Amino acid sequence: MILETSNHIILLNFDFPPNPGIGGRRWAALAQGLAEKGIQVHVIKSAYSGKKISNWHAAVDHPNIHLHEITPVSKLHLTPYNKKLLNSIHFRTELIRMKFLEKGTPFDKSIGMKEAVMNKLQQLTSTHTVNWIIATGAPFNFPYYASLFVEKNPSFKLWVDLRDPWLNAQNYGMSNLSTTRYTVEKEKARHIFQYAQVVSSPSIHVLQEFNSVIREELKTKYFELKHFSTSAHQTTPSHPSPHLLTITYGGAIYLRTETFLEQMANDLRALRELQPLLYKKLRIQFFSPDFQKIKEVFSEHDIVSVQGDIGGDIVKRWSESDYTLILLAEHNKDFLTTKFYECLSLQKTLLYLGPNGRVQEEIISKNHGILWDQLVSKLKNNEFFKKENSISVEDVQTASVGGRVEELLNKMNSI
Repeated sequence: MILETSNHIILLNFDFPPNPGIGGRRWAALAQGLAEKGIQVHVIKSAYSGKKISNWHAAVDHPNIHLHEITPVSKLHLTPYNKKLLNSIHFRTELIRMKFLEKGTPFDKSIGMKEAVMNKLQQLTSTHTVNWIIATGAPFNFPYYASLFVEKNPSFKLWVDLRDPWLNAQNYGMSNLSTTRYTVEKEKARHIFQYAQVVSSPSIHVLQEFNSVIREELKTKYFELKHFSTSAHQTTPSHPSPHLLTITYGGAIYLRTETFLEQMANDLRALRELQPLLYKKLRIQFFSPDFQKIKEVFSEHDIVSVQGDIGGDIVKRWSESDYTLILLAEHNKDFLTTKFYECLSLQKTLLYLGPNGRVQEEIISKNHGILWDQLVSKLKNNEFFKKENSISVEDVQTASVGGRVEELLNKMNSI
């Protein structure tokens, strides 16, 4: 599939590589897929600070991907908030400044970048034949700025991809906004839906949060562009030790999943008392930037090892395990995350711990794994249980980035 109009696309992605962090991962992979089809992808992003580098930077080092950097105005996300007096003063001072500059949430990282983004869009659309502008959030001001540009320049088509919940989010300062500031965020969302041709998300549930704030006819713009695997790894899994039961988690600890970690620690304590020999056959590994909070929860369990983020090497650790742990909270229980598809493409058996939702249903209905409670029950009954996965080649293909790029281009060509 090729793009039937212009072979130039503009992409707005605040944390596109080489910036570190998860915010650039989804569109780094999609941009690479588009570039490999001969499409010129012009990326408007925040300026790289040079301190850390994205794990996915090598993937977007492509002659068809062109970076255009803008220096952020807000430093709030770079200012640590803790009990140290100087840090506290800096944080509060920057927060006051952002509240002055922004009428919505002051925690949006792209506050104050409107003029620079609009100017860059004007420059790129003047020098290249562009039909489509793609803008992704969070931060959500980035797609909002793109919608303002398209409002003034209606010949361009806008695709907005919302990677995370917005109006109902537990982060980005949304849960503590005043009524006035929350109304501003709703108006931004309405504007985006009015001027975008497509509004996509990895989960249709993210889009349904807008049902109460946009007109009924605008819901036709909803499009579920699911996550996918971003790793170029072989799909034949390694075979773990037959004498140990290995469980591996890789990635950040989502907001409000601590309750489930504590449940896990308590279940292990009970297992140690009931089946001490079987308990010693367990090996649970966490690789996470939030390693300190995990260490505190599992401090009494020497069968649990906790390390920091190991980047792309996590794929090898997953492949060597019996189970890959999917740990979610209430706010993302319905989101088939990138991690879900990474593990699916490895043909690894999934182990789910979290609230009932779409992810749990997908794992159980398609026999891709087992629930933590089910595994614990078998272990307490002295059953050394290794569930065989039933992930087919077709399952793996649906997890590929190439398939998602085809969906993206098909949709563009239909409009």
